[in-house]
Amino acid sequence: MGALRNFVSREIKWTEELENHLDKGTELKFSKAFLKVGADRPFIILATYFARVITHRVYQQDLIFPIGEEWNNTAIGFSGVASSKPFQTLAANTVPSFDLLEKTQFVPRYRYECGKTRLDNITDWALEQFKSHYEREATLLPQGEKRARITKDAIFHYVYGVLHDPIYREKYAQNLKREFPRIPFLSRFLALGRLGRGADGTSHRLRERRALAARAHRYKRRESRHGWARAKTHFEGR
Repeated sequence: MGALRNFVSREIKWTEELENHLDKGTELKFSKAFLKVGADRPFIILATYFARVITHRVYQQDLIFPIGEEWNNTAIGFSGVASSKPFQTLAANTVPSFDLLEKTQFVPRYRYECGKTRLDNITDWALEQFKSHYEREATLLPQGEKRARITKDAIFHYVYGVLHDPIYREKYAQNLKREFPRIPFLSRFLALGRLGRGADGTSHRLRERRALAARAHRYKRRESRHGWARAKTHFEGR
């Protein structure tokens, strides 16, 4: 059966998994529901067919971006353990490549159950920990200074801001190379939250993605005239 692999088009990347499906005779049925936009590298998006047989190593991505379904979700990506490059972070709201950064790991704002039900990925316990800490801190603020409103969205933006903070990166540089990032309670909750939503944060990433998605759609239409196989069809991700 392995000889069959010598008679297939190599216009697409034949991963080991895809070749195994070829040997098994797995039937592929095209569906527009699997046509998605994928984040291949920072601020570079490509068309992808996000389906289990075609996508190389789905890992747990379908819990963040459910296969064959629509989603409304954002995930914070950061360099994985043992990365050779300096620590990086970037949020994405579409299917990311495993090498979007380097050995990229993701923490999503939400997760999906059975592809349909969206569940909060920030626990009530975490919310109470943040509220308890920053409510105590608020009593020390000068009169009239704005106090932080602690919500789960605010926590998500704060985490993203912390991961972008050069002071945090420098102080914990060695830890970030060998373990999952730990998020401290810093005194700059509001400022870091703004950073998380700002020019380098999630709100910018979402606006950028909407603009690029329109261009990707036109790209997909052009590629379809020459065969879908010419579009990027495989992503590695977690």
